This record gives sequence, structure tokens and C-alpha cells, in this order.
Amino acid sequence: RHARHLLVIGGLTVCFTLHNYMQELIMSQPGFNFGAILAFLDVLGVTFFSGVERVLTNEKHRVAPWTAYITLCIFLCMRYLGAVPLAS
Repeated sequence: RHARHLLVIGGLTVCFTLHNYMQELIMSQPGFNFGAILAFLDVLGVTFFSGVERVLTNEKHRVAPWTAYITLCIFLCMRYLGAVPLAS
């Protein structure tokens, strides 16, 4: 059971690392001015496929309280607008 869990964690880490690396390669291309649209489409894809997963697994209830969603949205909007710098 632990080996399977570690395999899933490792697989996710590799996939996210490759995704982020390729996204940075795309955004660093000269003349590419669609970073905000690329980020929006990325979030839209994650939202869509997580919705599909919820339908396929018959998950009907919300896990986190609405305040968590609102807090996360506010933080992400502030971060996107540059109001909250991340540590370098």
C-alpha cells in the first residue's frame, strides 16, 4: 500500500515538473504575449476535468467550506496581480 502511494506521488511530481517546464518554455518564446490566456486555459482545463472526475465517481458533496474557496480565490487574484510576492 505504501509503495503504491509513493508511486502515485512520484508520478504526479514528474508530471507537474514536466508540465511546468514546458509551460515556461512556451512562455519564454520571443513574441509570445498570451501568458494570461495560457494560465486561464490551464485553470479551465483543471476545473473541467476535476468536474468530470466528480461526475464519474458520483461525488455530490463539497469537501471544503465556502470560506476556503473565497480565501484561496482572493489570494490567487492578489498573487496574479503582483500584490503578494512569493519568496525568492
